[in-house]
Amino acid sequence: MTAPTESRSSPPTLLEETEPLSPNPIPADIQIPRITISPPSLDVSTVASSAEDISVFIAGGPRSSSSASVASDVYELVCLCGGDEDPEPPDSEVRTLYVNGSWQTHQEAVQELLYISEVRGEAVRLLYNDGSGMSPWPISPCRTLPTLDHPLCQALLTVWEQFFSAPENQNREFLVIFYGDASPYIQQALTQSRHSPRIVVVGISPTVFIQGDFRVHNYRVSGDFFSSLDCRGTRAENTTILPYSSGLEGVFLPSIRCPSFTWAVRFGEQCLVANRGEDVEDRGGLSQDAERSQLPHSERDLAVVIDSTDPSSMSRLVEWLNQGSPSSDMEINPYPQRCPDVALSALYAISRVSGLAQEWILASVHEGLDLQICYSLILMHTTFAVRYFFLLFTNYPQSRERFRTARIVAQSLYLPSILVLVFDCGNVLRKLWMPQEILRAIFISASTISGSIVFVECTRWMGRGLRHRVQQFVQQRVIGSGLPVGTVRASYRDRAGFIIGFLQTVHGGLYLPVSIMVLNQIAIQVPRILVRPNNTAVYDLHNKSAEENWSSGDVLAVGQTLNFILCAFVLFVNLWFFVKSVLRHSRRRRR
Repeated sequence: MTAPTESRSSPPTLLEETEPLSPNPIPADIQIPRITISPPSLDVSTVASSAEDISVFIAGGPRSSSSASVASDVYELVCLCGGDEDPEPPDSEVRTLYVNGSWQTHQEAVQELLYISEVRGEAVRLLYNDGSGMSPWPISPCRTLPTLDHPLCQALLTVWEQFFSAPENQNREFLVIFYGDASPYIQQALTQSRHSPRIVVVGISPTVFIQGDFRVHNYRVSGDFFSSLDCRGTRAENTTILPYSSGLEGVFLPSIRCPSFTWAVRFGEQCLVANRGEDVEDRGGLSQDAERSQLPHSERDLAVVIDSTDPSSMSRLVEWLNQGSPSSDMEINPYPQRCPDVALSALYAISRVSGLAQEWILASVHEGLDLQICYSLILMHTTFAVRYFFLLFTNYPQSRERFRTARIVAQSLYLPSILVLVFDCGNVLRKLWMPQEILRAIFISASTISGSIVFVECTRWMGRGLRHRVQQFVQQRVIGSGLPVGTVRASYRDRAGFIIGFLQTVHGGLYLPVSIMVLNQIAIQVPRILVRPNNTAVYDLHNKSAEENWSSGDVLAVGQTLNFILCAFVLFVNLWFFVKSVLRHSRRRRR
């Protein structure tokens, strides 16, 4: 469990409970009691009568007979947390909505929806945010905000109107979770909705903070780059600075699936619900007076209040505290569990060490400025290789908390590692004007390798259009299906992960080994072409001293040969797993 929540402008904001929670899904007619940081204002404008008739688009048609008519602009999806055999709940019971950041593709937003539903244990609705109607500038004063007639704003109004118009939801509240830059659409809709006093908003790593007297609370980590651009929002009273989790995904650009935000996604709205006394009475817990008598006097303090008359309350509290991590935790922090996993981890570790050894061998044939640059690259690549092994061996749950600070420092080196690759690529391009053509071929091959790594890493954060086209190709051509329609269940999680990770899998598992093998084959020919043009032998280590072998480049050729064999084996293993994964998802589609 992560450390308590910290707030920059006030004492720590903590969680208050009137009854211990269990990991079972919460029934739709029950609300979790929470504490109030500041009473929300009830002075809001009423919605126009025409907004009640606005409908929202569901890809492929309405999900059920209770759905409204369709407007084909917003992609909507409902994630059901139960198994495939569980019945589908009516729309009126879905009381949680998620709006993604504009740099997520459709598949990535669906993956985040699956994560939120798993963490909260309830059905969650997605309204996809494509970023239209708003300028891409990350700084708030430079942004062009969307208008009220934007399709996403109208979709929000429609969903809220449908939910609160149901008779069983007259005394319930609606939760909106957003990530990144989705807040301007929500703010526009809140301004015009007559239900805004009963709408609770939780922002995860917001880049634009909601202004106004609404029931909003934001969560961010201290190193988040884009959310720190709005200095006023980061210092606001309703913004909480969360501590980094020991299993954090990243320091500067964490996603909503980062373990640092797990508890904010699960219970982030606890400080925003107004009517705690009514909730307690509905749940058969303590009375409002009894509850207040057992709580600290400060409304900003945290308390978990347990009903002493319930004999099973303590056991349920223990079950809640022992609740396992979400499935995304294993994706972010993989660690070998079986003998084949250990063998594969060792294999990839050997390939990293082998690549680093090649840098040391190259240092023996450099001089002057090239030698200084080579030693600098060796130092930096050694640092990042140690970082890789440290994170790999401390990904085990029992080791994370023990090395939490060191893991945060190691994760913060991600951005410098990309900058080193950029520097390495520039250094390679500098050597293109060498007189020997074979050396030009070597450096051209090396530049394509380091340049491709930089390109793929940049695509992960900025190339939404390219990622969307690749994912769409995989979805239609490889798997043979489209986006989920109407509803999606937890069983779709594996397929979504395969589609999203396809580009990185092909690049890291297939393209890089092939490129390194080609580069090795070119480098193997260097001693023969430059030193022994009339000798057909690839290298000749006999009848020469060690110094002569180094100066002639024969030792380099031996190292390149060993690296070529190792990369060929890695390529074979990667290709086997890749084909196996494609066939598995294709068979699942045919079933």
